[in-house]
Amino acid sequence: MADTDQVLRINRPTVFTLRPEPAAQLQPNEQVAIAAGSTYPLHSYAYRDINGDFNGYIKVALRDRTLNGFNTWFVPGSDAQVEADGVVVYPYEDQESMAVLWINVATLLKRRPLDSTLLSPEEVMAVPRGQTYNLHSYAWGDSQGNFNNHIKFAIRNPADFVNGLSTWFVFTPHAFVTFDGRVVYPPERCQGVLFCASTRPRCSSGDLYPPP
Repeated sequence: MADTDQVLRINRPTVFTLRPEPAAQLQPNEQVAIAAGSTYPLHSYAYRDINGDFNGYIKVALRDRTLNGFNTWFVPGSDAQVEADGVVVYPYEDQESMAVLWINVATLLKRRPLDSTLLSPEEVMAVPRGQTYNLHSYAWGDSQGNFNNHIKFAIRNPADFVNGLSTWFVFTPHAFVTFDGRVVYPPERCQGVLFCASTRPRCSSGDLYPPP
């Protein structure tokens, strides 16, 4: 399965920091100067977590590289953008736009990215086809590799938490992620008819998903 080509693009000279704070407030070993035009393939990114946003910073996990021994950094949102397969997915002009997870096959949410037969009943939750969740963030891999063909996601709204928990995994063929109504992960979902709804999202190409 091909991964989405998710990239951080630096639009002006900036500083990566280990915490979402101005560089002037951090130690030299907690920051790295970054030139305009730099690009970094990403494992994942987030602009907020369960506690709120990151003070205007984007939290990024770099793919296949580290800076000063770390792969996870913060960058001012005004200095950078995130692209998925060449389409800007953050920031949008409408900052209320958010990633949404769509369940397209009745499936199980899991606490760990394993076959459900290896998990206890407390680690799984059945969800129906058509269920959606507004997301804080999502990822398909980390510095150790992918999540065994699962999407890791964090639910945005506490009222939607599953069993009181925000973070779950779902088998990738059973779900997809949209941003501003367009499918951003996984890209090949745009090639098949997997989900029907009265309001359908679009692929990044602009085509309705799933196709008519």
